[in-house]
Amino acid sequence: MGSAQDTVDAGADAGSGLKDQAAAVPGQVKTRAQGNPLAIGLIALGAGWLIGSLMPATDREARFAAAAKDQAQPLVDTVQSAAEESVEHLKEAAKDAAQSVTARAKTPKQTSRPAPDVGGGRGQPPAAPV
Repeated sequence: MGSAQDTVDAGADAGSGLKDQAAAVPGQVKTRAQGNPLAIGLIALGAGWLIGSLMPATDREARFAAAAKDQAQPLVDTVQSAAEESVEHLKEAAKDAAQSVTARAKTPKQTSRPAPDVGGGRGQPPAAPV
């Protein structure tokens, strides 16, 4: 049976190992990202996004965002109405196309060329293959 001291020693060893692993992370990241600037950029972007999302917005940022939203609202309304018009136009075009396809499918197919004469044009059956 282990004593209390053994338990304390095991906990200290585990804590020390965890501390060593945490200290080695920056070196490992540097080694893996070396020669890959895209990976470095993505890591930096992700870290910045995470830190920024954890920080509360300041009053100045909130005022700026509200002002930007108010200024952009007319543009948003214009784009939204143009998009709605485009959707209506596309609906009409799609409906017309669907009706055209349906009408073509319902009409019997007519051939404009006569069937080829396989008998050589003399009223005789075709010759048997050799």
